[in-house]
Amino acid sequence: MSGNAKHALAQRTLSRVRLDNDSVDGPLIPVQLAPVPVFGRPLTGSDWHPRNGPHLDSHHRMGLVVTDGLAQNSRRFAIDWRKQKDGSQFAGDARDVRAYYAYGKNVLAVAEGAVVLARDGYPDNIPRTAAGFEPALPITMENLGGNRVVVQLPNGQFAQYAHLQPGSVQVKQGQQLVRGQLIGRVGNSGDSRVPHLHFQLTTLPDLFASEGMPYLIEQFRMKPAAMAWSTRSREFPWGDDTVIDFGPAAD
Repeated sequence: MSGNAKHALAQRTLSRVRLDNDSVDGPLIPVQLAPVPVFGRPLTGSDWHPRNGPHLDSHHRMGLVVTDGLAQNSRRFAIDWRKQKDGSQFAGDARDVRAYYAYGKNVLAVAEGAVVLARDGYPDNIPRTAAGFEPALPITMENLGGNRVVVQLPNGQFAQYAHLQPGSVQVKQGQQLVRGQLIGRVGNSGDSRVPHLHFQLTTLPDLFASEGMPYLIEQFRMKPAAMAWSTRSREFPWGDDTVIDFGPAAD
């Protein structure tokens, strides 16, 4: 083995749980050798909450999916961006998507890249209430993300935006985007109970058959519960009860 080979970095890591009489292997996780990408804001304005981020109680963090015999977690660093004011996500009729503060808000490209998928036409669901939830269409692997856009970034990874408002997608497959460009608007399509933007960064364009990757956001203001506002630079937003302010829309 050459001297350089002795110091080569691993390309993937494997976790193994040893039991009394057996062992169980987890998925092979790609090692992030390149710098973690720094993105622009995906939304504008304040009162956004980064729900279901990478913590142990998050269904995203625990969401391993087996495809073609390989267990992967595309949602490892995914965030469900919900908008909330005075402890509520809506004002008025809870079954009306337009009553939700997040609904119809602009979704922006976080980085330059090429659109590899732009899907529109799926209807919004009636939001979930105490009476229950019934999606507008039977949920399948094909429509689970609802109206969504996937953008291949210069580093070869894929930015994914899901559950967009029907008729709002502004981009087409093959189109080159710039940071801050309008992609669509927040909706409630696919496997979505209340209007929100599901955003994730992955190794492949598939919604589930890929690995979720970390990223940072260039700048935002953040207010964790019972704490003061502070400006954050090149950080990952965290905390279900944290409030994020991305600043006003550009003129």
